[in-house]
Amino acid sequence: MKFGLEHWALSIVLAGVALAAPMRAQDNTMNTLAERYVRLVLAVGQHDADYVDAYYGPPEWRKEAEAEKLPLTEIASRASTLARDVAAAKPPVTADEMTQLRHQYLARQLEAARARVSMLAGTRLRFDEESKALYDAVAPTYDEAYFDDAIAGLESRLPGSGPLVARLEAFRAAFAIPPDRLDRVFTAANSIDTLLIGTGTGVWLPPPDLRQALKAVRVVLDTMQTGPAVRTYNIMIGERRRVAAALIAVP
Repeated sequence: MKFGLEHWALSIVLAGVALAAPMRAQDNTMNTLAERYVRLVLAVGQHDADYVDAYYGPPEWRKEAEAEKLPLTEIASRASTLARDVAAAKPPVTADEMTQLRHQYLARQLEAARARVSMLAGTRLRFDEESKALYDAVAPTYDEAYFDDAIAGLESRLPGSGPLVARLEAFRAAFAIPPDRLDRVFTAANSIDTLLIGTGTGVWLPPPDLRQALKAVRVVLDTMQTGPAVRTYNIMIGERRRVAAALIAVP
C-alpha cells in the first residue's frame, strides 16, 4: 500500500510537470505578444498625442517609438500580423480562467488599436461604429419618456427649490474639491504618475479643468468610490507604481 501511494503521488507530480510546461510556454507566448502590442500602441501614440494616457513600461521602448516614428501603414501592417499571431495563440479550453481572460483582453485591445490606426489614416465611422470599434460598446437608444422619468426622479430627489439645473449645480458644488487641497499633488507631480480620488460612497465625475490641469503635468486622474480606491492604491503601491491618493473618508 505504501508503494502504491508513493507511486500515485509521483504520478500526480509528473502530471503536474507535464501540464506546467505548456502553461509556461503559453505564458511566454502571451508575454511576447503583449510586448509587441505595447510597442505598437507606443507607435500609435506618435501620431495621436492623447492615445497613451500613462505608460509604466521600460523607458527605452518609448524612446525607440519616438526615434522610429513608424508610418501608419507600417503600424497597420504590424498590427494585422500581430492579430493573426494572437488568434493562433488562443489558449485551449482547459486553460485557467486568467489565461483565457488575458488572451481575450489582448485580442480586443488590439482590435481597438487597429480601428484607431484606421481612423488616423482617414477612415470615417458613424458614432455607433466608432464606439463599438474602440470601446466594444454601443450607446443605448431611449425615447423621450425615458428622459422625462429621469428628470422627474431628479426633481424629487435634489434638495432645495427653484430650477432643476440650478439645484443640480448646487448639489455638485457641495462635492467640489478646492484647488488648494490638491496643491501637494501638483508639487509632487514629478514623482507620481497617477492620482486616485476616492469619492466616498457616491460617484463623482471630476471637472474637465481639473483633469486637463493634471494632464498638463503628466498625471493621470482616476476616480472611484473610496473603498475601491484604497484597494487600488494598495495594489499599485505593491507594484511599486508612482501613485498618490486623495480620499473622502467613509464610516
